[in-house]
Amino acid sequence: MTGPWKRSGNSLILNAQIIEMTLADKLYTHDDVLAAISQQISRETDLRITILDENGTVLADTSEPA
Repeated sequence: MTGPWKRSGNSLILNAQIIEMTLADKLYTHDDVLAAISQQISRETDLRITILDENGTVLADTSEPA
C-alpha cells in the first residue's frame, strides 16, 4: 500500500493506539465514564470512536449510544 492510503492507515493505527493508552484502565467495561471519555476524545479529534470488547459487544460508540 502506498500514497495517501498508507498514510491514512498509519494514522488510524496511531489514533487507535493513543485512544487505547488513554482508556487503558477503562477498556472492556461498559460504563458512563468510558462513554464520556470517548465522547471527549471524539470531539477533540473529530474522530468517530467505537470500542468493542473481546466478543464484539459495543462498549462505547461516539455516533450512537452503546
